[in-house]
Amino acid sequence: MWLPLSIDAGALGRREGAGLKVIARMSKGVTLEAVRTQIGTVAKRLEQQYPELNRDIVPVVRL
Repeated sequence: MWLPLSIDAGALGRREGAGLKVIARMSKGVTLEAVRTQIGTVAKRLEQQYPELNRDIVPVVRL
């Protein structure tokens, strides 16, 4: 089953809401550790850009 993500555009502009669950398929040959590293990098950049909203946010990647 696939459902499109519905996000309130106004909330995006205000950077509101914490929590998003995503289901994805890893590309062939990509390791779980590589995915976790990349997601961690994104989380760190968001914390640097929006420290008041992204402090202590820890992404979780599971199989």
